[in-house]
Formats: sequence, C-alpha cells, structure tokens
Amino acid sequence: MTKIMEIENLEVVYGVIKALQGISFYIDEGEIVTIIGANGAGKSSTLRAVSGMVRPSSGKIRFKDKDVTNTPSHIIARQGLSHVPEGRGMLTKLTVEENLILATYNRKDHSQVKEDMKNVYDQFPRLSERKRQAAGNLSGGEQQMLAIARALMTGADTLLLDEPSMGLAPLIVQEIFAVIKRINQAGKTILLVEQNAMTALRTANRAYILENGTLLKSGKASDLISDPEVKAAYLGGY
Repeated sequence: MTKIMEIENLEVVYGVIKALQGISFYIDEGEIVTIIGANGAGKSSTLRAVSGMVRPSSGKIRFKDKDVTNTPSHIIARQGLSHVPEGRGMLTKLTVEENLILATYNRKDHSQVKEDMKNVYDQFPRLSERKRQAAGNLSGGEQQMLAIARALMTGADTLLLDEPSMGLAPLIVQEIFAVIKRINQAGKTILLVEQNAMTALRTANRAYILENGTLLKSGKASDLISDPEVKAAYLGGY
C-alpha cells in the first residue's frame, strides 16, 4: 500500500501545555484511520497540525511524499487535503448551495465540479431538498452532512473529520457514519477523530489510541475492539 501521510515525532505546544508529545503514525491511501481518546487527549490538535492550522513545535509531517510541516493550510488544501473541523464552521447565512459553491473557489476543473455537485446531492438527498435554505436553518445532522459535502466539493482526496458525531442523535450518527464509509469506498482516504469510540472502531481499518498527548496503542480497529484495556477505558467495558 502507498502511504499518503506520515507523521514523525510530532509535538504541539500551547504556552506551557504540551498537547502532543512526539507522536508518530501513518495513513495508507484508501484507508479510514481513526484516532480515539478522551477529551484533552490531543486528537483535535493532531488534525490541526496535519492541516496546517497550527504550527508544530517539532516533528515532521509528510503528505503525498512532500514535507508539509510548516506549510500554510491553504497550500496543503490545494494539495488535496480537506479538514472538516469540530463545530462544522459553515457560513450560516448563506444557502446550502452557496456553501458548496464557495468550496470550489480554487478549482479549475469546472466540468468535474458540476459532476461533483451532482454526486454530492445524490449522496446527500436532504441537502438537495434544502439547497435554497440558509445553512443556519438546518438541523445538526444536516449541518454535519453539509460540512462533509463541502469538503468533497473542494476536490480533496483526503479528508480530516473532527468529531462528526458530536451532538447528534444516535440514528443520525449511524447515517453520518454510513456516509463516511460510502465516501471511503468511492476512493477517499479519511483520518477520523471521534469520541464515540465503538462507532469509530467499527468504521475504521486501523486505529490509534491517544492519551495525554502520547500514543498508547495502535493496530487493526477490529483487534482493538476486543482489547481488554481499550474495552475498559473507552468502550464502557463491552
């Protein structure tokens, strides 16, 4: 398999707080990889460092065989990486379709943009029904769908998803994760940060367990589901 991303000895420091303490991991092209851990473990900091939103204090980040450690986020985005942040970060006063069109700002492949818009509406029928509505009037689940759809409209082949299930009802969470699987099956590589550990592990190929800025365990997601320590700490003992 081809490694699409390699992170070596990554450290992120905020003032006197070490959010990440020298973590290393990789993602193969076409995988879903999840990072799970408690609040404050460093999960979101990992995504922000990878996408260029925060500058690491040390370590190296390679994406598609290029060192992007200190590369601005908009340059990394042009290389095919799209970050869907916690909280979704959409423009609430614009319509669904306007949000999607804005995501294509840097694209030159206009015929493919039209095809992608059609595919996004096929993938998210509710967004198609609400394309003229302001994004701020959507339900939480619909806003999360819009956030993922917007990432797809950038043309990125690698998505970073930060807590896509946050604040959503269980049935909507199932729907969102079914979409994540379909997106992956269509060829996208996904790095998923998620507090809903069981759902994340059932969705991912491989997983990393993060605690207090350090990696405790890694392996096949299916193996970690049955790991006694992981079950006790993150899966409610089940």
